[in-house]
Amino acid sequence: MRSRKKRPDWSAKLTRSLTLKDGTKLVTLGDARAALLRYFESVTSSRAVALAIELLLAAAESKTFEDRKAATDQLAIVLRARAVY
Repeated sequence: MRSRKKRPDWSAKLTRSLTLKDGTKLVTLGDARAALLRYFESVTSSRAVALAIELLLAAAESKTFEDRKAATDQLAIVLRARAVY
């Protein structure tokens, strides 16, 4: 029997909200996903961005605090490096 992956829940909350310099507030994993799509042309633009995407997907599937925290922290790193946070 094939194991089924959990369907991502993009409405799960980040472990802390992130307010971007333009005033946009990121509260959910979906907000974070939209910000990455907005600010990065390619998922391969850097290893840090690719890691943020991997962690966001893992957090959306598991919804555990640990996964959401790892995703939130990595998102803050890449957005800060892009000077939008």
